[in-house]
Amino acid sequence: RATGARVILEVGTAIGYGTLCLARGAAEARVFTIDNNPQRLATARGFLERAGVADRVELIEGVALEILPRLEGPLDLVYIDGVRIFSDAAPTNVEAARRSRMRRRAILRMRRWSGRRE
Repeated sequence: RATGARVILEVGTAIGYGTLCLARGAAEARVFTIDNNPQRLATARGFLERAGVADRVELIEGVALEILPRLEGPLDLVYIDGVRIFSDAAPTNVEAARRSRMRRRAILRMRRWSGRRE
């Protein structure tokens, strides 16, 4: 809310908890979220529909590093929650997010991950 974000990208949807928080926290924003697992996306879709925010969220199935360069911008906020999926590529993910048409003063937030399985 404080950032005035209108377009938000999340990498790593999982069951949609983070997506829901982003959508509720920025009630005017459009949220795009990427995950490569169709079952997780289906679960997330159900939660988002029940929460009443599904109309502002676009669930994208695929590999983030392939999708990021094709996303339309500008993006106001990028949250990378999928670093554990490809932790060795974390710097590449950040660079891909930066190049995906982020606004000049956009916020990039990465989830801290130790490299161990959770």
